[in-house]
Amino acid sequence: MCETLIGGQGRITPLFPAIRYHGSHWISSFGGSSTGQSFSTISRKSEKKKHHRRNIIVIFLIAIALLAALAMIVGISIFVTKEKALLRAHISLIIDNKEFHDALKNTTSEEFQSIAKPLCNEMHKYFLTSELTSYFVTCNVIKMVDVDGKVGVFFDLDFLKNSQTDSKKTIEDIIIKKSGRLVKNDKLYLVIRDFLVYVKSLKITLETFYVPGPVELPDRDKYLTKVEWSTWSECSKTCGLGIQKRTRNCTEFDIKNHLCDGDEYDEQACQHNPCPALLRAHSSLIIDNEEFNDVLKDNSSDEFHSIAKPLCYIMYRYFLSSDLASHFVKCDVINMININGKVGIFFNLDFLKNSPIDTEKIVEDIIKKKSPKVVKTDKLYYLIRDFLVNIKSINITLEMAYVPGTVELPDKHKYLTKVEWSTWSTCSSSCGEGIQKRIRYCSDFDIQHHLCDGNELKVQACKSDPCPVDGKWTEWNHWEKCSMSCGKGVKKRKRECTNPSPSFGGQNCIGVHIDNDKCQERDCPIDGMWSEWISWTDCSGSCGGGRKERSRSCSNPSPQYGGRTCVGDIITSSICNDQPCPVDGSWSEWNAWTDCSLSCDGGITTRQRTCSNPEPTFGGKECNGNVEESDKCGVEFCPVDGGWTEWTTWSGCSMSCGIGSQDRMRTCNDPEPKYGGQNCTGNNLDFKNCDSIPCPIDGQWAGWSEWTDCSLTCGIGKTERNRTCSDPKPQNGGSSCTGSDDEVKICNIISCPSM
Repeated sequence: MCETLIGGQGRITPLFPAIRYHGSHWISSFGGSSTGQSFSTISRKSEKKKHHRRNIIVIFLIAIALLAALAMIVGISIFVTKEKALLRAHISLIIDNKEFHDALKNTTSEEFQSIAKPLCNEMHKYFLTSELTSYFVTCNVIKMVDVDGKVGVFFDLDFLKNSQTDSKKTIEDIIIKKSGRLVKNDKLYLVIRDFLVYVKSLKITLETFYVPGPVELPDRDKYLTKVEWSTWSECSKTCGLGIQKRTRNCTEFDIKNHLCDGDEYDEQACQHNPCPALLRAHSSLIIDNEEFNDVLKDNSSDEFHSIAKPLCYIMYRYFLSSDLASHFVKCDVINMININGKVGIFFNLDFLKNSPIDTEKIVEDIIKKKSPKVVKTDKLYYLIRDFLVNIKSINITLEMAYVPGTVELPDKHKYLTKVEWSTWSTCSSSCGEGIQKRIRYCSDFDIQHHLCDGNELKVQACKSDPCPVDGKWTEWNHWEKCSMSCGKGVKKRKRECTNPSPSFGGQNCIGVHIDNDKCQERDCPIDGMWSEWISWTDCSGSCGGGRKERSRSCSNPSPQYGGRTCVGDIITSSICNDQPCPVDGSWSEWNAWTDCSLSCDGGITTRQRTCSNPEPTFGGKECNGNVEESDKCGVEFCPVDGGWTEWTTWSGCSMSCGIGSQDRMRTCNDPEPKYGGQNCTGNNLDFKNCDSIPCPIDGQWAGWSEWTDCSLTCGIGKTERNRTCSDPKPQNGGSSCTGSDDEVKICNIISCPSM
């Protein structure tokens, strides 16, 4: 280090120009050059100053050494943190998918990130399982833009510079080869697939760029993870033995890279508490009421539920007010069917197993004993009454039933509720004072169970807003003074809508508030004004110079009521037709006749002349007559061959349906044969078949099908058979079959065995 600080001539660098080394002595040259002898003389005089200067030099050399060491450290640091060179592949894909248009709005939006992140995740998977796995660095989606109605996606892939990615082909092959390995059942796949499979165009450009510091390669385990199972589904049953399932989606990519063993479905048994046991009473009623026939068509219809729901509601009230109240569970109407013109209703009543109903008789007695207690005045009563009062037959069978989950008993207060009053009716008067009513229907059942005190009507006074008062006009005021002192003016009069004024929403007065009429005190003076000039008179000479005149009158308007007359001339004149007079043209002599144009049937021969004796000048008239005239020649007739006219239109078909015939005709008079000409050749009549519309075929019934199996093995079931209108089917507007296409009858009308 000292050699770099001390010059070759044995002196310190110019940082200290006042000190030099000479032989074995340090000498001073402050203010100029001095000899060694002078320096020695000074040194002998002051040893203390000499020692002080030596200390300064040592400190200086140490400082220089520290600066040099710091420079070496900085250089090493710069060398260690030298920028790294990367190869960046700019990639653009053009796809045709309108679902991405919302994602184009903002690169920070959730829609953009929901596409960009999975796309780059797939790129990581592609390149981390390729020959470029040790060189691939990262992926970034830059933007998405609209390109002529399609979506352009632009993203960058970064690689280490010493990778084998000197050709765009390597990257392109990897993307195309790997695409399509996504999860096929994932909703996100349907989004990403359009980037990676149905690519309209793929473009790649490369550039080299530098980044500071070391480059971290992506963690392979982060992207190449095992395919996870979904969570277990809920058990298929809430009680008893059931199953639960889980799934996963394994792609070819996952299987190839050992991220999944291929199984995509798994299941296991699951078991909850045993299902509770109930005693179910299957009940059937036969009633005679045609009003229910429409309900029998569909047990999911509104009509069905309009009867089924009130029926079960009544059953809840019966049993919740009986000795079985603590054991009754629920009621369900199962079906309603037509049985020989009567209606069969089938419903179930469920009870706790430990209830004291060892016989069907208890249930039957409760239904019959309670049945007359429904609301007598309700319209629905007339429907339900036929179920519960005029019962033709009742049949009850018992069986054990197991239901999922816990059994909840019905809330007694839900069904045994106080009878509510209806809402108050609208006031009998729309304005002013009136009355309003409300009602309730109290049945014997309600009164017996203290759900109603028997009053069925209440009346109260009501008072609405005051009735509206329509406005009416007052009488007209006197006419005001005319608006003009002379000439035509306007006078006005007024009235007010205060007799009475409109109030409480009444209508305003109809008509105008102000009335106008014409008025005139006297005529105003009118000064006369000239009319427009009339047209010029004809020129006095047609050529060579003449005169023409025009006039006007003081009548626009005429002076009246002392007004001034017009100022100026009434008549004015002007020179006209000062051009030379015209010279009319005259014909020359005729030329000789030309040869005849035809040898027979009338030819033409012509001759000509010119308007040149003299020619017309200065607007003179052209010659009157024809430049050319013609005459007939060769008057003998030539032969004329006959010609057919156009065919007439086809006549109507001879048959209204099926196959008939049509005809048409023509005549030989277009032209007729003359002067020895030939007659027409061919027929003057033509025929063809016609097929207007197929004739109608009436439909006929095919044979009946076999009777179906009985719907019940015991109790009252039904069996049915049907037939089709197909022997033959009605065609071409033919009549359809008459009668019903199905029949139903009762079967197995025997009691089911009791438990």
